[in-house]
Amino acid sequence: MSRRGEGGSARDSQGRNNWLSEQEIVQAIDVFIRYLREGRELYYGSGQPLSHDKKLNLMRFFAPVLLAQIRVVELVDRRIANPVFCCEATVAGFVQLPDIAHIASVTFRDVVVFNERMTDRTLFHALVHATQIQILGLARFAELFVRGFVRTKSFCMVPIKAHAFEMDARFAANGAVGFSVEDEVWQRLRECRY
Repeated sequence: MSRRGEGGSARDSQGRNNWLSEQEIVQAIDVFIRYLREGRELYYGSGQPLSHDKKLNLMRFFAPVLLAQIRVVELVDRRIANPVFCCEATVAGFVQLPDIAHIASVTFRDVVVFNERMTDRTLFHALVHATQIQILGLARFAELFVRGFVRTKSFCMVPIKAHAFEMDARFAANGAVGFSVEDEVWQRLRECRY
């Protein structure tokens, strides 16, 4: 995500961008897509399929096809590095970006990389994003994520992210009661809530 030239963007009292041009947003979407593709390529080979028990436990929520495709990586003594675009976005005034090294996981399409020990809840959250990517396609997922972030200026308030938090909270509160994540994603999409 690049900064706009002089006179090209509104700035607040601290000199941060209040908005980005459409060209910058499209550029940010392209950078995010590339990041997700490169992350998948980097980690796919070291990923492990979900255990039979994990699949059985999660079938009340996720399509069996998705569960069969997912590969997980639990990093040991290292963490996912922050991509360059995070620093650029911070310079552009987006201060609510997460430190990738300190979030639980990153979903690279069908490969989930955990910065720490995987729990049922963090796996569930990551699989919500994998379902969103499967339904939306990688390009549309990235577009909705970036546009949501530009609009809300908060990682947690991006509608796609907020929906994952909402569902993982329901899962944590009562994991015995199943619901279809796929159906819920389709419903949000039909209602234009992403």
